[in-house]
Amino acid sequence: MHDIRETGSTLTLTLTGNLNDDEYLEAVRAAGLFRSWRSSVIATTTALAATGAALFALGDSPHTVAALLCAGAAYAALGLLVPPALAARSFRREQAKGTHRCTIDDTGIATARGGVELLRVPWNRFTRHYETDRLFVLVGRAGRQRLVMVLPKRLLTAPGEEAQLGAVLEARVGRGR
Repeated sequence: MHDIRETGSTLTLTLTGNLNDDEYLEAVRAAGLFRSWRSSVIATTTALAATGAALFALGDSPHTVAALLCAGAAYAALGLLVPPALAARSFRREQAKGTHRCTIDDTGIATARGGVELLRVPWNRFTRHYETDRLFVLVGRAGRQRLVMVLPKRLLTAPGEEAQLGAVLEARVGRGR
């Protein structure tokens, strides 16, 4: 469901709906949410394994080497699996609360649920946006927290809305790398 009004240079676009699991995963990949986390986990795990191998080559106790290798494996498993699982849990919890309404206008983007405004983000808080075949993904900061806002293209049903929203995002936010 949507509503779009344009008077002069003023644009108001309203989207109503929810993300599905596939769109959420696509948005996470597009925004690279866990990319730097994964790199640090892999680097730490590699350092632990290299230390274990070096100690083994120097003749240290096999128990010490085994402990280092087990610690590295546990760190890798927890570091790579827990953050996405927590994010998915948060996503499911948010989905259970009901349908979102997103209003895009000249001041920024506001989200509401059940007639209550949850969040209003001015354009200057967004640092970049990504576009996929199915989504617009906006990334920015709200205070100290990282902000990711996902706008599914399937909610844009009128002719030209997708191109119009893409032009607004390009002008107001700019594309990510």
